Amino acid sequence: MVTLRQIPFGSVFCAPGALGFFGEGYSYQRILRLLFGDIWSGVTFAAKTVTGEPRAGNLPLGRDQISPLEWLPRSICIKFGSGHVLNGVGLSNPGVAYLLAQNRWQQRTEPFVLSWAAVGQTPEAREWEIALLTQLTHWYQRTFKAPFAIQLNCGCPNTGRADALDVTEIGRWLQIAAVLGVPLLVNVSVVTPVPVLLQLAELPGCDALWIANTIPWSYPGIDWQRLFGDTVSPLIRRGLSEPGGLSGPACLPFAIDRVVQCRQNGLKLPIIAGNGIQTVADVQRVMAAGADGIALGIVGLLRPWRLPEIISTVP
Repeated sequence: MVTLRQIPFGSVFCAPGALGFFGEGYSYQRILRLLFGDIWSGVTFAAKTVTGEPRAGNLPLGRDQISPLEWLPRSICIKFGSGHVLNGVGLSNPGVAYLLAQNRWQQRTEPFVLSWAAVGQTPEAREWEIALLTQLTHWYQRTFKAPFAIQLNCGCPNTGRADALDVTEIGRWLQIAAVLGVPLLVNVSVVTPVPVLLQLAELPGCDALWIANTIPWSYPGIDWQRLFGDTVSPLIRRGLSEPGGLSGPACLPFAIDRVVQCRQNGLKLPIIAGNGIQTVADVQRVMAAGADGIALGIVGLLRPWRLPEIISTVP
C-alpha cells in the first residue's frame, strides 16, 4: 500500500495516459470493455501528463482537445507479439488551464494522481511552467472532492530533453509545488542512475519515487534490432523528430534493478515501479525487489485479459 501524507493511494496505479486525461480512456478501450468488462477496476487513476501551456506534440487531438484524432497514431509503434510499445506522442495536451476548467478532475471521489511536465528550453522557462501549473491548480484546489497527488514527470524522452535530468532543478520544482500541500512524486525513467535516484529521494518535499518511465531509443542493453528490425527508430522513419521511448518486458529488469539497489542503499521512501509488467510473476518480482506499488500501462492494451488477475494479486 502506498500511503502518502496519511492518504492511502492504493498499491496499483495506471500509467499516466493509460486512461486519458480524466479516465475517459480511448476508443479501443470501449471495445475491450465489451469483451472483458471493466479491466481497470481497482486501479488508482493517474492522469495523462499535462504541461502549463497547450502543446501540440505528435498526436493530433480532436475538437474536444482531449480525444486523439488517429485510430492508429503514427507516433506509436506497437509490437503485439513481444508486448512492446514505442511511444513518441510528445505530451500532446491542451494545457492545464483548459483541463482544470472542465471540472472533471474535481469530481473524482477517490485519491488520484495528476501528472505535470515542464518542457521549456531553459531552466527559467521550466521553473515558470511549474509555477503556472501550481498557481492554476491552487486556484481550483478547494473544488476538488478527493485528495490528489502531483507527479512531476521528469523522465519523458519525447520532449527533446531526454538527458537533462537535473536534481537541483527538480528540487526547485518541488519547492514551488509545495504550496499545494499535497503529496509530490518524482517520475523518472527505469534507466535513471541509482545515485541520481538516491539524490532525488533526499530532496525536501519528495514523497515518493515513480520508477516506470520509458527507455529512450538506442539505450544500451536493449536489442533494438531484434525488437524493431532496425537500428533506426520506426518513428523517425515516419517523420517524427524524436525516436521515442520504449515500454515493455525488456524494460522491466531495469526497473527491478533500480528498486533493489535503492533499497540496498537504505532508501526508505515509497517506490512505485513498473514498465513491462504483463504477468502475475512480473508483479511478484517487482514487489519482492522492494516496491510499495506498481504502475500498469501497455498490458491493458496488449494483454487486457490479464489485468484483473494482476490487480488482484497486489497486496
